[in-house]
Amino acid sequence: MAGQLHLEFYFTLKTYVFQCYILIIFPSSIPLSLIESPIFP
Repeated sequence: MAGQLHLEFYFTLKTYVFQCYILIIFPSSIPLSLIESPIFP
């Protein structure tokens, strides 16, 4: 259970960091709908 929770937290954190990275590097070339949708499968 703890392992699953840790994996879920890491997945969420990685997605959040990736979204912030995109917003900083490509602020005008990517629509917000793409940012708000799940990026990682």
